[in-house]
Amino acid sequence: MYNFNIATVDTDAVAFSKPDGTPFTEQERKNLLKELNSLMPECIEWSDDGYYEKCIAVRAKNYILWDGKKKTVKGSAFKNARLEVALKEMLMSFIDLLINDQPQSELVNLYHKYVREVKNIKDISRWCSKRTITDKVMEGERKNETKLKDAIGDDITQQGEKLWVYSTIDGEIQDIAKGKHIFLKNGQPKMIPNRILMQTKYFSGHYDLEHYLERIFKTVEILSTIIDINLFPNYKLKRNKDLLNNL
Repeated sequence: MYNFNIATVDTDAVAFSKPDGTPFTEQERKNLLKELNSLMPECIEWSDDGYYEKCIAVRAKNYILWDGKKKTVKGSAFKNARLEVALKEMLMSFIDLLINDQPQSELVNLYHKYVREVKNIKDISRWCSKRTITDKVMEGERKNETKLKDAIGDDITQQGEKLWVYSTIDGEIQDIAKGKHIFLKNGQPKMIPNRILMQTKYFSGHYDLEHYLERIFKTVEILSTIIDINLFPNYKLKRNKDLLNNL
């Protein structure tokens, strides 16, 4: 009947706007809430959670609300505890640009700002991720668990302790697929970078550049449903190496 535009729907919430984008009056909001509750069973009651100028829906249960003064960010995509400090900062800056209807060229400029930073990291604390020491980590045999155990080394840790680590490379190791070592056609072992985790306190200027280039790109991909991801080169890819060098 109303033909409202649905912005986002959750298990217990819905955000919508008029078809022509004009604002709701306070009385209209009261009337709609009253009408909606009149259609519900006795045990279900809706309430008005607020009026927002903008709603940017990224994916199911991941959206940003803007009331004209402050933003409200909802969803696990934006609140990943392992997301590096610099990438959290970048993601929030992207959101601010989107809220302010900035052209995508500004988002691309921002993207390249962080690519330039990661090419010459001086403060590794901005590019570390936080991990929690658990029994699963200390007893596990999966790659992510063993890499974190190796980063702990001989340091004394206890259950629940937080550890800040960054990604770096320690020589080479033979490539493995499906539990078997890989060899080249000439019989030589196929060697790949030995990517490891290391505690922040041991940073000496070396880090895994390719890892962080991909991390930047993957963070931008969170917004791929509302931006043109083709405007953002994945600088980890070999085909973009010259672009990276010239940046």
